[in-house]
Amino acid sequence: DTIYPSTHTDTYPYTAIYILKSFKENIHGIDNIDIPTANVTGVRVTFNAGSQPVNFINVYNKHDSQTLVLVRDLVQRFANQPTHLLGDFNAHHPAWNPAGYEGTTELETEELVIQLLQNNYSMVSAKGIPTRYGYNSATTIDLYWLSSKVEHYDSAFCSVDDEIDTTSDHRPLHLFMKVEYADAENRKRWNLKRKPTGM
Repeated sequence: DTIYPSTHTDTYPYTAIYILKSFKENIHGIDNIDIPTANVTGVRVTFNAGSQPVNFINVYNKHDSQTLVLVRDLVQRFANQPTHLLGDFNAHHPAWNPAGYEGTTELETEELVIQLLQNNYSMVSAKGIPTRYGYNSATTIDLYWLSSKVEHYDSAFCSVDDEIDTTSDHRPLHLFMKVEYADAENRKRWNLKRKPTGM
């Protein structure tokens, strides 16, 4: 299944979330999250009946947009909920820039980082590893953040995956983390891959 932004425009969406059939068959439910922009897609996954849902938010920070301001609002909105926040942030910051990067950090990026840290988010994507290659440039703009409310967030591992063959100038992120089900016999380990958005 493909889930698109809840807000529609006349242009094609910049984000989407793909749900594997095998994944959907093994969870209790999945719902779209209402977000007032076509640049962000959100879903709420309930793994077991009665368990707290987990939010997955896929971001594309289109240049000259207010997307990062909206993302700050979403971080506050979901402050007490387990949340995966990922995507093409088109943002530069010393916390994740590759070595030798000489660009500046915009105010919106700095404010978002402060908001994330204040709400106990951890960046699990690789710091300093380029995720996009442009003309004579290599930048880290595709990021993955986890809130501390996500079970096993502290043991999650996210890497840049070069084994996925895409036509994008972005390199996919590959998250490994443990997901526990109420029935111990049905515990599974899921690989969550973020498809590049710059295609």
